[in-house]
Amino acid sequence: MKKKKYSKEAANSSNQVIQSRNIFKNKGLWGLFFIILMIGSVLSLGFFNSDNNEGANKMEYNGYLFVNNGQGWITNIQGQQVAFEYLPNELQDTKAENLKINNNEIFLAYLPEEFNENSYEIMRLKGLLSIKGISAFPACLQDEGCRDLPIKQCGENTIIIKAGEQNKGYFNGKCYVLEGKNNDLIKIMNKFIYKIYGIIDENE
Repeated sequence: MKKKKYSKEAANSSNQVIQSRNIFKNKGLWGLFFIILMIGSVLSLGFFNSDNNEGANKMEYNGYLFVNNGQGWITNIQGQQVAFEYLPNELQDTKAENLKINNNEIFLAYLPEEFNENSYEIMRLKGLLSIKGISAFPACLQDEGCRDLPIKQCGENTIIIKAGEQNKGYFNGKCYVLEGKNNDLIKIMNKFIYKIYGIIDENE
């Protein structure tokens, strides 16, 4: 019986097929390796970004830890979680004289054309003061345009909320005035409350 003879060309062709299969297998392994590497890179990037974001969303000031929840800076005051729009160190240029409230009931008085009892500024100040056990009641500085609210002028138990240009908290005779517009007024209110709770020193 005659043995089949294979030409050199057929042998070379067979070897090329085997090599190409091995290369394909190797390419598949390399592809899998690169996919794993890419996934690992993405996960590690997310991990480091998460750490950086966590650090950026926390800040300690005068023994109080502030955490940003996306809606404000939260800290613990007298066992309650309290939100602020601004951090204490963001208010260094905001002027607000220190006020010691010795009464557990005060009035927040304003002009009816500037605010009402449901205005954000009035509601925020009421809420922040209530944590200290201070009940704040809205009032009007004048009868015209005022509904069923009491009329209050400058007095010891009155804080006047005013939309003005001075952008500060200050004493005007016997009453305390918070004066500013829009975000400036919110900054003044924040610093005012920080001082009441002793988070910001009264001399700052």
